Amino acid sequence: MNAEKVGMALAFEMGMREARLLTFEKIRAIADQAIRAGKAEGIARNDMRSFCMSDMLIEATSERGEVCYIAGEVSYTVDERDTGRAIRNAGYLRRFLGCRAYAVTAGVFYDDRVADLLTEEWEQSCGSAGVEKALWFQLDDWGAGAH
Repeated sequence: MNAEKVGMALAFEMGMREARLLTFEKIRAIADQAIRAGKAEGIARNDMRSFCMSDMLIEATSERGEVCYIAGEVSYTVDERDTGRAIRNAGYLRRFLGCRAYAVTAGVFYDDRVADLLTEEWEQSCGSAGVEKALWFQLDDWGAGAH
């Protein structure tokens, strides 16, 4: 499974352009800047490490021309942990950067226990008060693109 390929397919599906997968160095710089600015106060070290090790964080331009972010987690079967990380990381991006951020999960299947946390409407994955749902992006099969 190629995270960059899945990420670019996600961004395309969401109508984003100029999408790019953030490198570990760029993600770490975002985290470091948030810490220095006091925007990461109250975030546990483990959660910050997990944020830096995200499956994919994407910077893109929306159809309206605004910079936005996609926090994605990719698993064969998306579960509570994947969904929680995507929602949490999108929230961190909003908090750290002050930009719109979408939570996305991608996989072949999802665990029924997360059904209430998933949506197929991408605007619902970026609530005005905070991210509460993750966009579900189904892959055709492990390693393939999306349908």
